[in-house]
Amino acid sequence: MKIRGESMKKTPKNFVILSILSFLIMLSTLSFFIPIASAAYTVESTPVGVALCIASGMFGISGGYGIARTGSAAISALVEKPETFVKSFMIVVLSEAVTIYGLLLGIFAYLSL
Repeated sequence: MKIRGESMKKTPKNFVILSILSFLIMLSTLSFFIPIASAAYTVESTPVGVALCIASGMFGISGGYGIARTGSAAISALVEKPETFVKSFMIVVLSEAVTIYGLLLGIFAYLSL
């Protein structure tokens, strides 16, 4: 039987793992297409745009997953112990910050094409 506290303890760990994986995928994708990006803005820069979309999408997916998991855990913790609200809220805010960071990174990388 699964205890309620166990899932809340594992949620930040899963979020951190998913965020790190999405960041590594973004770095590997961008580093693969850097030689193409160094050329002039031509048809060859299309794969770079696709890589940027995939990287930004991974940030969005990981942030959405983190918000979904930590948000429900934060609400259940708030119902059981109201004094844990600030800690739970900070975890949800961090997952939103990862999503916004990925969006800004995608926009800035697109503008540098």
